[in-house]
Amino acid sequence: MGDNLESIKAEPKKDVQSSGWLMDNIAHPFVNAAVIDPINAVASVTEAVSGKHLPRVDLLSVPESTGTGSWLAQTLSGGVGAIAPYVLAGKLTGGALESGGRVLESKNLISTGGFTAKFLASERTGMILGAGLYGGARDPMGHETRFGNAVGSMVGFGAFEYGNSLTKGLSLSRSIPLRALVGAGGGAAQLMTSNLISEGSIGSTDNLMKAASSGAALNLFLPAAQHSFGKAVDAVNVRMGRPIPVDHFAARENWTDNGPLQDLISRSPLSRVQRTAGETSINQDSNVVQLANGAGPEKLGHEISHRISAKQAEPELKAAADLLKTDPEAAKQKFVDIRTAQEKAALEAESRVKAAMDTKSPYADTNPEIIHQLRANSELSYGDLFNKEAAQFESTGGKFRPSKDFSGTEYRGKGENGLHLFVYETPAENPFKGPEKVVGYETNDDKSFQRWTKADAIADQDGRTWGSIEAFSKPTETPYGMADRVESFPDKSIAYHITSSEVVAPNTVLRVYTEGLPTEYGTVTSTVTHPDGRVDYGKLDGSSAVKYATPSEEWYGKVASADTKTDGTTFYHLTDGATVEFYQNPLKVQIAMPDNSVREVEVESAWRSNGKASHSMLDKFLERGEVPPEGTPVADSAPIKSEYILSNDTTLEQIYHPDHIQVIERPLNGPESTFSPTYIMENFANPISTPEGSVNRLVRTADSTIYDLADGKGTKVQVYDKDHTRTTDYGDANRVVYSANDFVQFTKLNGNKVLTNTNRSIGVDGYGEFKAIETAPDGSEFYHRANGSVVEVYPTEVTSTVGGIVAFEKTANGLILYRPAGSADFHSLELNFASKNMTYSNANGDLIQDGFKSMNNFQLLRRFNPAQFPDGLDIPGVGKVRSIETNADGHNTYLLADGNYVTDAPATSN
Repeated sequence: MGDNLESIKAEPKKDVQSSGWLMDNIAHPFVNAAVIDPINAVASVTEAVSGKHLPRVDLLSVPESTGTGSWLAQTLSGGVGAIAPYVLAGKLTGGALESGGRVLESKNLISTGGFTAKFLASERTGMILGAGLYGGARDPMGHETRFGNAVGSMVGFGAFEYGNSLTKGLSLSRSIPLRALVGAGGGAAQLMTSNLISEGSIGSTDNLMKAASSGAALNLFLPAAQHSFGKAVDAVNVRMGRPIPVDHFAARENWTDNGPLQDLISRSPLSRVQRTAGETSINQDSNVVQLANGAGPEKLGHEISHRISAKQAEPELKAAADLLKTDPEAAKQKFVDIRTAQEKAALEAESRVKAAMDTKSPYADTNPEIIHQLRANSELSYGDLFNKEAAQFESTGGKFRPSKDFSGTEYRGKGENGLHLFVYETPAENPFKGPEKVVGYETNDDKSFQRWTKADAIADQDGRTWGSIEAFSKPTETPYGMADRVESFPDKSIAYHITSSEVVAPNTVLRVYTEGLPTEYGTVTSTVTHPDGRVDYGKLDGSSAVKYATPSEEWYGKVASADTKTDGTTFYHLTDGATVEFYQNPLKVQIAMPDNSVREVEVESAWRSNGKASHSMLDKFLERGEVPPEGTPVADSAPIKSEYILSNDTTLEQIYHPDHIQVIERPLNGPESTFSPTYIMENFANPISTPEGSVNRLVRTADSTIYDLADGKGTKVQVYDKDHTRTTDYGDANRVVYSANDFVQFTKLNGNKVLTNTNRSIGVDGYGEFKAIETAPDGSEFYHRANGSVVEVYPTEVTSTVGGIVAFEKTANGLILYRPAGSADFHSLELNFASKNMTYSNANGDLIQDGFKSMNNFQLLRRFNPAQFPDGLDIPGVGKVRSIETNADGHNTYLLADGNYVTDAPATSN
């Protein structure tokens, strides 16, 4: 062991001039053992191979010890210095042994998990033989021989490795003295063995004590050095995309406590593993497992099992090769049977490893027919793969051996319901050619039933899985007729693929929505999809709609969809954007005449454009049933029109201009007339669906539409068109709701909603009474007082230089800041920028003690919560604001979200 075991027999060099105690007794022995001895050993080996003499590096001089201190220092530092060359020699030797073992195993010269394979894969073997090689490579000193040094080193390291194995699992405090004792024994044994072979004696007591001390020092740090060096080598290999030994890989992944996996590893110790972005597989030629990113220990166990069974099957494969000469078909079947048995063993191994992780995991039900259905990889099932390999086996006269095995589908066996369970490693294509991916399926032994689970499946509170496809070998009775397939979806709807039914047409798909589905036609409870792509909608209110896959050509135009109400009224939506309406019960339309009279007419059908439609209802009537060629839509700015066809064939065309309504009356046999009403009112025999809800009546004005909701409360909603708004005290609004309790709600252009009533005030706890409450989409509230002040309340506290603020009020003279309820110091602070005074009040509004102060040098800084306002608080006229700084004059400086500052202080000139 470097300068301190074999070389201990040689006389120490006398130092002509001392370099100092530390250098002489610690540095020089350490450098000799760690650096100079390894350099000379390399030179010695190179010289032996090349036959050319190479110079040596002189050892640093070490004086003869003059006391216990120097004696211990020299032996201990030399022992520690010897760690690096011995560990390096052991790792290099172990790597060479493992590589040789992999070659021998690949040629079937040694068994996969036999004694020889374990011996060659063992790190202990590498360390012991590496120590012997290093000991033999060193130049002999004194009466030493290379053979004696080599055998002695192996004896010493054999003692180290065996003794250290006994300390595994012990605490540090208990293992340290045992390692020292093992090292002392190993060091002494090494020197005695070397002396016996070289000189025929065990050596002097002093030299043996030195060897024991040096060995104790070396062995204290040897296990940690071996472990650290091994981890570093593995880390480098992993980073460079190289495989590492299977036991090292399992340790890096913390899989060493999985008993079944460790058993498999012990039966194939020469395997190596690396992660891959592709599919999990094993290359049988190189004995390298490609483990997919995210794959667990069960997949590693699957592939190691493939390695074991591939070698065990060699006698049977040779028998199958002999059978090729007399019965090729039987030989190929035997080959397929062998491969199926190998996959069965791999699936069972995977189940054992998985069961060690989760006791509820079912064991594989390895029916050969089921195995053949599983996907081996993204291209082939196992059945297809085995048959393809059998053809290669035949064509090569039985010499072919599979070079690759896969883990493929994760098959989980039989569940509690007796069904076979299959789970895909990654979501696979839908076998029914649908867009959804599937993660696995269940099937009966007789294949009469299969259920595929979709990748987006969810479970409800009752434990039911929504997101599956159930297929039957022959139609099965369902609540809606006979079906050959049933699908459930994550939105809790079920689709029945009907073959025959008394409810719907055959060869259609009936989809039932258990919780309803919001659509452009209203809430839908069912849909029926026809083979031509047409979809019928059954709505919650009992009405229906239909959407055509290709437009239905009718005499009044090309119909994209039709919506039929409960009273029989049907709305046909044309491809050009127009809507044609046919009324089962006449629609009553009231028109305010210029002379203030009201004219009511009954409408049988109507046509409404959206400003882009290319044909009018009147044009289509005049064409007497001919479908006109598709025309060029008019400009986007064209006015919206509604045309009514009366029972006497008179046509009323109403045109909505930006500032007025125009009505053109065209009697069938009379002169055309034009007039401008102030509004047009439509009354419905039964409520109809609109974007604002179910309504009894519509009033169309020049700039808006008023909806009378059928809610039984008299609620009205007025919606202004895009070119008009309603000016209010709170900003421009484009929607107004008039409620039954006299309150009015405005929806402003910025999305804020304002609840107000001019006849009475609104009480709000903590802030007094207000005439209006404004709510923003982000939850912020603004309370408008009758005196013009506004209280701003935000969803979370605003931090400031005076503490947390839950609200602040803009008054005529300044600000009032409101603290959270229960604040110990004050409830509100009024800042008067005119008088430059501050007033502190309690929750009752009373002035607190010393609550009146001057605002000299006062500044208020408010910061808005980034979690509540990630883009900053949107202040009209300012922008997205992070914070506001207010000075004693009442001027604000805003920090914007983009980092810029904006102030409302007047500009100053120099």
